[in-house]
Amino acid sequence: MFQRSLDGLVAFLTCLFPYLPEVEALRYLDAAGADALVAARLIVNRRGMEQSFVVDSGATVITAEIALRCAAVAARHP
Repeated sequence: MFQRSLDGLVAFLTCLFPYLPEVEALRYLDAAGADALVAARLIVNRRGMEQSFVVDSGATVITAEIALRCAAVAARHP
């Protein structure tokens, strides 16, 4: 169960940030205490994306929805 959850969290981050390697996603998740939203905020801050990553933009919302679907598939959620 733990591994499936971790796979889902990593998939969420790597789908949301396509150029993020899985190893880095794991590091951000570790720094964020396995909280995907905190990890995403860390990525935005540490990569200087504050101006280009608008949380309530249509593109970000669609990308987040796709990332959530990818996470569900990776975690083998029914």
